[in-house]
Amino acid sequence: MEVTPLEYNVAGPADDEDFAQAEYLAEMLMVALPSVKCTLMPILPDDWPAFVSEKAAFLGCKSRAPLTWTSNGRAIGGFPEWAAECEKKYGLRIKGVDFSTWPKVAVENLAAAQKKASGAVDPPIGVPTGSAGELGATRGELVAEELITGNARYLVSRSGGSESTSMRAIRPLAEPAAVVLCLTALPAAAHVLLGCGEANIVVVPCTRAGLEELAVGNAEHACIMRKCKALVLLAGATAELSTYVQAARDARDARDAPLAAPQAAALEKMLPALSRTLQVAPPRCTAGEVAEMCLEEYVRDTGDELLLLSPVLAELSRRKELHIERLVVGLGGAVSIV
Repeated sequence: MEVTPLEYNVAGPADDEDFAQAEYLAEMLMVALPSVKCTLMPILPDDWPAFVSEKAAFLGCKSRAPLTWTSNGRAIGGFPEWAAECEKKYGLRIKGVDFSTWPKVAVENLAAAQKKASGAVDPPIGVPTGSAGELGATRGELVAEELITGNARYLVSRSGGSESTSMRAIRPLAEPAAVVLCLTALPAAAHVLLGCGEANIVVVPCTRAGLEELAVGNAEHACIMRKCKALVLLAGATAELSTYVQAARDARDARDAPLAAPQAAALEKMLPALSRTLQVAPPRCTAGEVAEMCLEEYVRDTGDELLLLSPVLAELSRRKELHIERLVVGLGGAVSIV
């Protein structure tokens, strides 16, 4: 006998922070379990009292904001009850997302609800108007290409040259189109390096010690709640990079060369990638070339680590709903794909 997939309904005032969190859990649930469907209903604040009064009377429960229930009419309750349902039944909970995020999401939800009520429709991110281009990975690839082209524009303008006609013709990114995970300090702001508007990307900084729970959670939030279809891991050849490379050589040769605590924490994270690179780096390479090779290997490692730490991002990538790009910024400011 065929089992009817479980369906949840999550409704709330579009400008409510609890609804933003309930929506986040619903999106996480659908990514983790594609067989579970969640219908999200952001309601304009002025329309919410009438909506929740009618719905609560139908379900036989108290009015809550947000209000959650199953498709078979079982009332779950407000956000605390919905969060408990997700954790106890599915092992899902909100983690690693800064609480300052939810007011911003609430503002975005309200704007989207007002736009929908007005009848305005936006084309998909990365797909020109009128195109039937494939969603998901294709959209993410287009966004990544535009960011690389934007870096070319940045380099041209910095050198005092003029942009070519083809560069000027690049269509501006929808906003926001990509999340940029900054693995190291950068020589300039990420949106400047990538030649796009600041609002076109969601920048997620990492600590010196690399990925941590907060950064992973913020990346998940950007990809799920803000619908980013491209995730860019970006690292720069910082002044400290040569220090880490030399420290990796010292560790290989069993030389005692202690580092300051913050540098030691960063080296511990980078050491496996640096050690592998030093083992295979051709003798003819300059010190700068070896350092950039080490940085590239670190970015590859971190990309793999991110997918291990985040089943959500791994599933989005597997389903081709997220395009992941690994980039490094050279000493001259040029961005290259790893």
